Amino acid sequence: MAIGERRANQGVPLSQLILAIVATKEHIWEHITEEVLTEHALELVQVPELSRSIEMFFDRAVYFAGVGYERYQGAHERATATGKR
Repeated sequence: MAIGERRANQGVPLSQLILAIVATKEHIWEHITEEVLTEHALELVQVPELSRSIEMFFDRAVYFAGVGYERYQGAHERATATGKR
């Protein structure tokens, strides 16, 4: 949530925040498939579990970053409406 609040405070559009998280996931997965899976023969049963864990982590990262982003926006809008900045 903190990263979502921070990016909202910086004026980063929500779509760009989400894209950064998704691009990070893709970069990590590329690294894993190119480096780790080829150098360290993981059991075939481990690959789907690893994939699922990565997907779950980044799905939650997108969600909680969005929550933080919305929380900052709501607080900022309330402060603006009451004349406090």
